[in-house]
Amino acid sequence: MIHYYSYYKGFAEEQFAADEYFQQWVLTPDPETDDFWQSYLNLYPAETSTILKACDLVKELASDNYQVQPLTTEEKTSIKRNIFNRLLLPENLIIDRKTSNSNYYWLLSAASVIIIVLISSFVLFRTRSKTNEPAALYSTITSGKETKEITLPDSSVVILNAGSSVKYKNNFFDQPDREVFLEGNAFFKVTKQPGQRHFVVHAKSLDITVLGTQFNVNARTADANIGLTSGRVKVTRPGTADEAYLLPGEKVKFDTAEQQLIKTKLDTRLYSAWTENKWSFRQTELQEVAELVKEYYGVTTEFKRENQKHLKITAVIPVTNLDMLTAILSKTLHIDINQEENRLVIR
Repeated sequence: MIHYYSYYKGFAEEQFAADEYFQQWVLTPDPETDDFWQSYLNLYPAETSTILKACDLVKELASDNYQVQPLTTEEKTSIKRNIFNRLLLPENLIIDRKTSNSNYYWLLSAASVIIIVLISSFVLFRTRSKTNEPAALYSTITSGKETKEITLPDSSVVILNAGSSVKYKNNFFDQPDREVFLEGNAFFKVTKQPGQRHFVVHAKSLDITVLGTQFNVNARTADANIGLTSGRVKVTRPGTADEAYLLPGEKVKFDTAEQQLIKTKLDTRLYSAWTENKWSFRQTELQEVAELVKEYYGVTTEFKRENQKHLKITAVIPVTNLDMLTAILSKTLHIDINQEENRLVIR
């Protein structure tokens, strides 16, 4: 079945919640439904609040594993007793479908209506009683060869790199801060919010706090690092006094060996270029290229000679093709590059 964005334009939260395709996205998301509804939010950002309320409504009417748990025998007996008490009927009454007495049909109809109302109310009450349960997380995961752009409820944009995931709570707007949880690599474009609510990225052992900025976070390994392209961020290590403030053109890395934050300069073009699926090297040293290869491919580089680290290259190379990258480096810089398991050996 083909779904059209315009069909849903102007829906109220109850209409979204009643739609099967919307329910599928909320309860059992797949790449197709996720792409459709993320694109819908991009087209109609003003409906973000309605969509979030509809999501909550769908989940509110479901229980564990997003399925309404069947009523127990005791619960069914209690509901039946309430129904018959309301209709002033004996609990052992048996209604003969063949009877011609219209009163019995009226009673049967009335009982059916009350059954629906009572069961719906009972399930809703039972679900709402679980207020102490932690908020569910919306999660987006990319495969090893794809990138994906995600629009958060506050209209901030996350460009998720290959083999990464980002999560945020379904009550995103009810939290003191706008929090997301990152595994892997992502580029963030954060929108400002009235009241200056902080935007916080939790990545490995680091927290990144921003107000309105663009930055890259690589948390594939424990040596997480953050590169800032615009704005200002604060990087902290929870439970410690360590913190670092970044300005555009700076990056900070958590050195696991030294257990400290180390701040250095960076080429902002390189740290955001992967979002356009290409790197534009301009007199870039091979050592810096090696660092990027490690971040985005998880492949380390071994230099057989120290002077090789300072060789420079100017080229535009697709980010998604490591073989092409090594071939161009080898041909341009006149070096031999051999790939051995998860490392490049340069001779």
